[in-house]
Formats: sequence, C-alpha cells, structure tokens
Amino acid sequence: MQNPVPRWLLAAVLVLQLAAWPARGEASGPLEPFEAIEARWKETPLPGLEAAARSGDATAQCYLAWRCARGLGRPADMAEAAMWFHAAAEQGLAEAQNRLGWMYSQGQGVRKDRATADLWLRRAADQGFTTAKSNLGWLADKEDKKYEEAAQWYRQAAERGHRHAQFLLGDLHLFNKLKPSDAREAEKWFRLAAEAGHVEAAGRLGRLYRQAREGLDANLPEARRWLTKAAEAGVMEAQFGLAEMHELGEGGPADQAAALRWYRKVADYDPAQSKNSFPSRVPQSWARLGAMHEEGRGTPVNLKTAAWWYSRAEQADGEATFRLGRLLAAGVGVVPDDARAAECFEFTATRGHGRYTHRAMEAWLELLSQRRALPNDPAEAARIRLRVEQAKAPRAWLLLGRIAEEGILGPADPGAAMPWYRKAAEADDAEAQMELARRLAAGDATDAARKEALQWFTRAARRLPAAAAEAAPLRARLGPEATAAAERWAESFAPQRPPIYGPGYEALPPLIAPPAGDSPTGR
Repeated sequence: MQNPVPRWLLAAVLVLQLAAWPARGEASGPLEPFEAIEARWKETPLPGLEAAARSGDATAQCYLAWRCARGLGRPADMAEAAMWFHAAAEQGLAEAQNRLGWMYSQGQGVRKDRATADLWLRRAADQGFTTAKSNLGWLADKEDKKYEEAAQWYRQAAERGHRHAQFLLGDLHLFNKLKPSDAREAEKWFRLAAEAGHVEAAGRLGRLYRQAREGLDANLPEARRWLTKAAEAGVMEAQFGLAEMHELGEGGPADQAAALRWYRKVADYDPAQSKNSFPSRVPQSWARLGAMHEEGRGTPVNLKTAAWWYSRAEQADGEATFRLGRLLAAGVGVVPDDARAAECFEFTATRGHGRYTHRAMEAWLELLSQRRALPNDPAEAARIRLRVEQAKAPRAWLLLGRIAEEGILGPADPGAAMPWYRKAAEADDAEAQMELARRLAAGDATDAARKEALQWFTRAARRLPAAAAEAAPLRARLGPEATAAAERWAESFAPQRPPIYGPGYEALPPLIAPPAGDSPTGR
C-alpha cells in the first residue's frame, strides 16, 4: 500500500501551483455537475487521481476531496477534504465552492466560520449553482430564523427544479414559518418534489392530504397513495402515518395486519443509523403494537407480548406507560406490581400526554382509593396530594372525595370531601351524585338538604338503578310534590363537564381486572 503524501507537502505544492492555475471563473465548465465529475474520475486509480489533482485539475481535486471525506480508498480525513475542495473552489468550480462553503458552515474539517461559508456559497450561487442557493436558504431558515430570506433562496433553486429546495420551501409554508401560511403553496412544492422522486416530500404531501388545512380539503385516498410511496422508500414518518391509516380505515379499508406490519417497521428503527435525536414515532409505534396485541387486532391476543411492547416505551410514551400501568395493576401479562403501576400512572398523568393524561390520573387515584401503592411517609403523601388535586376529570374528583373522607393521604376530613363530591356531581358523575345525596340526607338534615339529596338521587337513577332504591325513603318522607319537582330538576339538569372529553375519551380502556380463569401473569 502506497504511503500517503504528508499534508504539509501537499499544501506547499498547492500554494506554488495556485499562481499557474486559471483565475476564478476562467476554468472550463464551472457548473460541471458532480455526476459528470464522478463519471470522469470514478475508474481512475487513486494514485492517478492524486497526480491529476496535484497537477491542477479542478475536477480531480473536487473528486479527490469527496473521496477523502467519504473515506473511499483511504481513511476519512475531513481536513484534507477541505483542502482539496479549497483548491478546486479557487479555480471557480461551483461544486467545490458549494461543498467548501457547507463545510465551513458546519465546522467539518475546518474551523466553523459562517462568514467564510457565506462567501463560498454565494460564489457558487452567483454562478447559478442551485444546491448552493438551497444551502443558503437552509442556513437562513434553520440557523438564522430569517424565513423570508430563506424562502427567496429556496424559490430560486426550486424554480430551477432543485427537488430538495422544493421540499424545504413547502415546509416553510406547511409549518407556518411564512405569514400568512399557505397550504396550497405547500402542496404545489411538495408535489413537484415528490413527482421528481423526493421521498420525504412524498411523505409530507401525504401528511398534508390527510389533514384538512385552511384552503385545502383533506384527500384521504391521495394521502394513502403518497404515504405508501414514502413508506416503501423508508421514510419513518410516512410509515407511521400509513400504519395509522390502515389501523383506522382512512382512505381505504381498514387492514389491521398491514397496520401491524408498518408499525413494526418503525419499531425496528436503529438510532445508530441517525445523527438526529431519537424519533418520538418509535416509542409511539411500541405503544400501538402493544395495544394491537392486547386487543387482538391484526394478531391473536397476547398480553405478555403487549406488556413487553409497553415496557419498551415506559417513561417515553404516555399511552404505552398508561397501558402498562393498567396491566401491572391488574396483574395480567405481567407480575402484579402496584408501586410500578402507580409510577406509570403518575408519569402519564403529570406530563401532558394528551387524552391519556386524565385517564391516567383517574387510574392513579383508583389505586390510592383502594389503599394500594400508598406513600410511606407524610412528606411523600403531601407531594402526591398536591399532584392529584390538579385532576380535571369528574371521576378523579369523586375519588379525591373518598380519599379525603377516609384519610388516605392525610387526616380524615369529611368536610374536605364534600366540595369534591359536589364538583364531580355537577359534572354528571352518577356515583358522585349518590355520594353527595347520601351526605346531604344523613343525620338531622334539614328539609331543604333532603330535597336537594332527592334531586341528586333522581338524577343518578338515570344511570344507576340503585339510586332509585336509596331515594325511596326520601320520596315517602317528602311527598309527591317534592318527588315531581326532583324529576323536573333532574330532567333539566345541565352538566358542567370540563373540556377534556375529546373524541375517543370514553373509548379509552378503564383500569382492568384479571379475566376470569386467567393466570396471574396472563398468556
């Protein structure tokens, strides 16, 4: 193997030769595309390529720099790559100017220097090199947050058919970086890029068609078509979106097996393959796979497998952590563990995980009200009490009333329980209405309190038949007039329900109990 030429010697030779090379702009073919440069030198052995580069051939210098950066035929060396790109850039080769500018912008092989980066990128852009214009747009967009300037650079490149600039310009419009945002303009650029083979743009186009935007109606069949193109090309966001569409039957028939297959693609993501942070879609896919195994959709029911998927996403995805807590509390699919279940519920309840937040709070309070997973010392009990008193769901308020009344997280305080029962009752929780009615009618209650108790019993009886039986002594005592008034009140009652009941809230699984005959650790 030939010994590499010392870098100091290369630099000295280059300095001596620069005077003999053509001035910038005089070199032949300054816009020669990289594909043509690669075709010219790809089959040349490395010693021949190095000799051509040292003799002053700008395209050889550019290709040698590319090989140095990639580690082809030699160990990767970004500093040497920058040196050769610089030599070619000085001769006016736009490809080299663009790549050198990018290296300065990112500090690759050279000290990071934005001014020098802009100088070389603008030299390439001035020659009409579209990738340099796209790169200038990216720097204005991602680093400077100057979105109007970014749009100008992207548009210059996009209008000349640069696919990635078209994609990035679409993103500016999609994510409201330009005011006003324009969904149709985003659609235009995404479609141009996608039809030219840009797979990320295909995924964005599918996402755009899936969600109705101002000025652009949803088109679910088109969304599924474009997401399929992107998913098959390996775009993770598209794979997850396509899995959701198959699961929900959007844009075509529901196909749980296909949903399972695409979620599995996302689930198998290797973070070592990306320099980016761990994508949130990965733990979300683990959550969906767990739910599908738990519910038997696209695969037979298997609670152990469901628990395994949920465990992978524990403390990373709110849905998975909530669902794992349910299995731990019930002891199905896993060994029962109240303490870990409480941790799961607290994580989801207190970190803003969408529609699962309130159900997790309810489940956590359910455990506490059953005197399970109780804190070991008063300080911890006080901490938990402060957390759970932030609950925003009626059933949670009912449970808070029971916890206060029974002294589960502190001294028993029936007086503190009443406001919680009333709050839940006014939100139309039937159990809370019964609890409130019982306490209003207890002991030496006044007739006014008994009449109010009858009203709450009557309202609760619409869903809980036991309430009608408990109300019978009150009806007998207060008479038909009070009974009729209670019926009218219950009929006209307007619940003060909190704004947490979004689509699907009632469909969320409750805290489950072990199936009859099932083993403690499930199947």
